[in-house]
Amino acid sequence: MKLFRKNILRFGLVSFATLLFCVIAGAQTKYALSYNLKKGETYKININAVMTMTQTTSDANSMKISTEMLVSTSFHVKDFLNERYLIDVVYDNIKMNIGMPMGQFTIDSNTPDNVASMQNMGPLLKAAVGKPVKIEITPNGKVESLEGSEELMQAMLNAFDPNVPENARKELVKQFGAQFSGESLKQSLGQFSAYFPDKPVAVGDSWVNKINSTMGSGGVVGVDMNLTLKNVKNNVATIETTGDISSDVNYSFSGNDSKMSMKGTQKGFVSIDLTTGWIVDSNTVADTESEMNFGGSKIPMKIRVETKMKN
Repeated sequence: MKLFRKNILRFGLVSFATLLFCVIAGAQTKYALSYNLKKGETYKININAVMTMTQTTSDANSMKISTEMLVSTSFHVKDFLNERYLIDVVYDNIKMNIGMPMGQFTIDSNTPDNVASMQNMGPLLKAAVGKPVKIEITPNGKVESLEGSEELMQAMLNAFDPNVPENARKELVKQFGAQFSGESLKQSLGQFSAYFPDKPVAVGDSWVNKINSTMGSGGVVGVDMNLTLKNVKNNVATIETTGDISSDVNYSFSGNDSKMSMKGTQKGFVSIDLTTGWIVDSNTVADTESEMNFGGSKIPMKIRVETKMKN
């Protein structure tokens, strides 16, 4: 009888230990996604964004415009003080390929004197290369301060071809002013960390985030993102993203008051190095339908933007 009781006790202990091991083994590893950058190191981001816009004209014909933008940027980590990274952000190269019904154009900071460059804008992009913008950014990706955007913008304005017509010059100044303003740059740089959750997550966990992007016209496009950690392999976390895009913007274009409404969806993925928090690879596709009210005329448009990023 005593032997029987001992066996029952042993069986119970083994069963409990097995159950405990299963619970521990079944508990998923959680990952904290944030920046862990090293002082003195340089991190790079190469962006390739391709936009295809199909516009329906008043006579029911369609016109297609495509723009490919390639931007290479270096992030030089100068220091880490008071829980903030001090980083010099420098554009290494900016290139745009534009396809329009009237022809193809290339604007490249590496070849600023290219006569085929649209509106002789090559020198303008060249002026942006190598000009550091200083930022302070927290490990969770919040840009706390930014300096140097005004100097960057002034260098670009000084590079304008004086032969560009005054009205075109003013419009370009406005467009680039919106894209390279301090607030716009803060938004753009903050988007690299828009995928970070506010707490550690396990594979299969989901969270939400919202990003705003300033358009060249000065309007803001909002994206409500849903994110899910799909897998972790070789110290790289892959996050699946989906989102809803919306915008309702009033602005002035060439002296005319205009309004554009936009709705659409976005989907894709981003892979992040778990050690540094830096983007390894990403690919997102956004599809939107827009309507521009320009001078009393309504112009419907469909826009697709595919954006790829690699370090």
